[in-house]
Amino acid sequence: MKGTLDFNRAFTQFTEGCGRPVCFNKDCFSCPFQDKVPKAKAAGLLAQRFAHSQFPLFCTADPIASSGPADARTMLMTTFQNLDILGAYFLDRDVHGDYPSHVTQNYPGIDQKALRELYSQAQELVAAGKLAEQWLPQCLSCVKFTAYTSLFLPRAALILLEVPDLMQPEMREGLEKILQLIITGENPETRATMTVWLSSYSGNHLLQLIYPIQQYITVLLCEDKQNIRSPQLIAAIEVLDILQTANQRFEKVSYKEFYNDAVNKEIDLRLQFINWKRFGAARDARQEVFSVLAHPWLLDSSTKAELLQLDAGLQQRYFVNESMMEAMEAGLHSFSPFLVLDIRRENIVQDALARLLHEERTLKKPLKIHFVNEEGVDGGGLQKEFFQLIVKELFDLKFGMFQYYEDTRLYWFNPDTLAQAEEFELIGIVLGLAIYNSNILDVHLPLTIYKKLLGYKTDIEDLAEFNPQLARGLKEVLVLQGDVESVLCRTFEVETSAFDSIIHHPLKPNGSSIAVTNSNREEYVQLYVDWVLNKAPGAWFEAFQRGFLKVCGGELLSMFRPEELELLVCGNPVLDFTELERVCVYEDGYLKDSRVCRMLWKVLHSLAEEQKKRFLFFVTGSDRAPINGLGSMRFVISRNGPDSERLMTAHTCFNHLLLPEYSSEEKIRRMLLVAISNAEGFGLR
Repeated sequence: MKGTLDFNRAFTQFTEGCGRPVCFNKDCFSCPFQDKVPKAKAAGLLAQRFAHSQFPLFCTADPIASSGPADARTMLMTTFQNLDILGAYFLDRDVHGDYPSHVTQNYPGIDQKALRELYSQAQELVAAGKLAEQWLPQCLSCVKFTAYTSLFLPRAALILLEVPDLMQPEMREGLEKILQLIITGENPETRATMTVWLSSYSGNHLLQLIYPIQQYITVLLCEDKQNIRSPQLIAAIEVLDILQTANQRFEKVSYKEFYNDAVNKEIDLRLQFINWKRFGAARDARQEVFSVLAHPWLLDSSTKAELLQLDAGLQQRYFVNESMMEAMEAGLHSFSPFLVLDIRRENIVQDALARLLHEERTLKKPLKIHFVNEEGVDGGGLQKEFFQLIVKELFDLKFGMFQYYEDTRLYWFNPDTLAQAEEFELIGIVLGLAIYNSNILDVHLPLTIYKKLLGYKTDIEDLAEFNPQLARGLKEVLVLQGDVESVLCRTFEVETSAFDSIIHHPLKPNGSSIAVTNSNREEYVQLYVDWVLNKAPGAWFEAFQRGFLKVCGGELLSMFRPEELELLVCGNPVLDFTELERVCVYEDGYLKDSRVCRMLWKVLHSLAEEQKKRFLFFVTGSDRAPINGLGSMRFVISRNGPDSERLMTAHTCFNHLLLPEYSSEEKIRRMLLVAISNAEGFGLR
């Protein structure tokens, strides 16, 4: 009798299924991987297996399927206690009721409408007192991992992250359980699957998943900074890392959405840095000693700049101590803790080349500049002046190292330059030294440069950044109608003009004799873009990169995005004079409420953007703010005598404005505009 009952159960399961929407038991009709056979043949196959004691695997009982129609409460409580069941429900079927073939490849196939309806029913049941407010954590506390969990976890995780109101305080425990479950069952396969599926989500959909986790991290750290070591915070960061990795594929949301204010403001950055340096920069946050630096996407550009300066200070002390020990061992009586450059103004590039290319071991000492035959101690102002002058010289078009694009105001490598690789290496060293010594440069390089420095891939959109006309032309080639060969009349080569002659650069072997046609135009565009961005500047960029990495190379650099590295070099273009006023310090008789100071700020706030840039350059030597804004810099206004016809002056090395006690607002405006209009410096076009 028992055998008959088992056979009947096996036959029903084999030919009709177990009642679940999907099952991974190949002895079940509900399994999409089962080889479907007619009932008559199925009976024969099962009989043969029973005769040889090869009994089929029976599916576990599914209360929802076996007990007839289930109400929403039963479905909720049963489904959310079993990730295998949860991962099998809410499949988005096509019009024929079949599962789409792409469900397990590029898209999770979650029926969002059915899921929203279920969650809506749950909220109604809670409101009616028929379901406990804490139903979700109660269910998830009962979850047990089975052999099938890893198969169902990616879909189950995404379904759980869709729970509404996860940002509400009463849902905190539920969110904690969700994050812990995802991380407990996560492995490289499930992580990869979730990443692919999440990359198909829209930007708004991703933000709905990101915000609750970001808020949870913030709350944990604001409650107690020691939570940085808690399993709850580590689980939240790991799940957020999956979302961040998915977003990297297509940048559906801004990378800044993954910055976390509490991480950047509440944690002990120095301790995190020490842990990271001591134990390495492994991705896995679940190591014995955790550092958020293993997840640099949490850190904003200001924090990364602080880390770089912290690292620079450590390295500078190391190289100073090492140089001192070497000098003592060699019996030398003189030793300088600085990298001192003696520069002749009329030969600034040659002097810098002669010294910096051969000073690799001392490049990480603090920089000091001395202009030959001039008095003055470098307190920071001479550094700024040196960087302004050498950048102006190196980017001067008369030297032919770069091409300048008027419409974008950006420079790019000149493919036909006669400059030497050492000069491009010098530019890289100068950029590195500026970062290392906290100086902002007025360089107009495209973001593409910083992408290449960090090893990012480039494409036609990067070309469009500095040469939009060429990029548009190449895009038109891809959509050109008709016979491309006769209309375009192009071959696989690039023509450039230099020294009143045309230079031909083949894009591939024998390119000058290969016509661009309908069938090969995509290859032509791809090779053209690659030539402009990579092949043409190849040796020059390699030298530039080599110089930059001599100063700034290392693991910390890999934490930066190209946009953040550009901010580090060029400063912040946003000039918030309200922040500058907030941090201003007054000396020599002036106070915040002094009449002349109030009038000055009224004038400054009324200036046009270009005039604000000129004023900032006049006072600080740069027309850009530090990476974290004007509120992060020291700015001083001091009294410089009574009312007079003397212009206001400035000590750029100290960001110090010397202001006579002018009698009226009109006079302040007039004297200010004269002063800033006559300030010298590169970048005031």
